[in-house]
Order: sequence, then C-alpha cells, then structure tokens
Amino acid sequence: MKKIYFTIVLLLMVAVGVSQAQLATDSWAFGFGFRYPRFIGVQVTPTHSNYGGYFSLQRNFSEQFGLRFKGGFSHMEGTWTNLNLATITESTNLLSGDFDFMLYIIPCEPVSPYVYSGVGGTYKMLTNRATASIDENSTGAEWNAGFGVEWNLVKDWKIVSEFGYHSTSNSELDGFLSANGNDSYWGINIGVLYSFAQGEPSKLCEPCPTGITTMVSKDLSLDDLNKIEAMIVK
Repeated sequence: MKKIYFTIVLLLMVAVGVSQAQLATDSWAFGFGFRYPRFIGVQVTPTHSNYGGYFSLQRNFSEQFGLRFKGGFSHMEGTWTNLNLATITESTNLLSGDFDFMLYIIPCEPVSPYVYSGVGGTYKMLTNRATASIDENSTGAEWNAGFGVEWNLVKDWKIVSEFGYHSTSNSELDGFLSANGNDSYWGINIGVLYSFAQGEPSKLCEPCPTGITTMVSKDLSLDDLNKIEAMIVK
C-alpha cells in the first residue's frame, strides 16, 4: 500500500508542476539582464574587453507569437595599428533600441526555444577612431536576428538565454571607414523575464485531452488496489 500512496503523491507533484508551467493566451512581460557583445566583420581586431546590459518590454499576442522592444548598451573594443606601428585601442559605446517579432517553436514546454528578427536604431560614441572624418557621436539603424531559450524558474518568472546578430546601416561602427560593406556585431544575453499581466489560461497547452469536461470518482475495491500494486511491481 505504501507504494500506491507514493505513486499517488508523485502524480500529484507532477500535476502541480505542469499546472505552474501553463501559458496564457496573451501576456505582457518585462525583462532585464547582462550582455556580452563582440565586433564581427570589422577592420579592427576585436578584443575580449566587452560588456553591456539590456531591458525589454514584451507583448505576447498568443502562445506562439509576440512583439518585443529591447533597449541595450554595448561596450566593444578593438585594436588597430597606426603609421608609427603603434597599437591603438578603439572603443565603441553603443545605445540600441530594437523592435523584434518573436516566434516560439515549442511554446508549451518548461524549456521553450524561440527565434526572432527585427529592426532598430542606434547611437554610437567612438573613442580613438582610425578614420578622422567619422563623427565621434552619430545615429544609425540596424537589422537583428537570433534565437533564444526561455527556462521556467518559478511562477511568472523565467530565465532567458539568447544569441543575436546585428548588422548596422554603415561601416563606421568600429571607427574605421571601409568599402567592404556594413559593420556588424553579435551579442549573448543572459537575464530574467517577469510576466506581469496575463490573459486567459491557454487551451493550446492544456495537458488533458480535448473533450474531457468532468471527472467521475470511483471507490477502489481491494481487488483494484491489488491490481494497481501488481502493476507498480512489474
């Protein structure tokens, strides 16, 4: 009998965990975290002295589709060599604001992957630029694409891990004017996401089969309990 009680308690624990992981038909969420950015496709040599952060405001219109505004700060560095063969360290401080369309590939699981794409604007501040004709402070645009994973933590809270690629509208991001095309950078984000407003519980992620509306209780006889115990033993 102890095995039967243990099985019932285990099933109840699983049921509670599933109910906490259920989504809403629509929701609002706020997120924030850390970012590690890095130059790619530029004329300078990227270094590892990079850091940043971000915040986001997200509106999920359904279990699978959402729209997100993400603001961020990125500090990126690179080195270049002047005519005297001296190594110069260039730095770019970048403020960005992006609107991204989000698609959740597996929305009903505690670990939910997604992809996103969008556009945004930037404001860059350069130090030790290689091309003097480039403005130290200027605005621009960028195109974004990436993927991430949301991990259920506790009720209404999730951990977010994300990788993004950003292509800017010119070749001035690294302070080095080039004819080789637009500059770009990537970023790895780690943070949390808090859902502060949710709609009705999701039917798409309902764990019970469609059509079951009532549950009928039935007293188990001794023979029934013996059969259940035999099944557990097997």
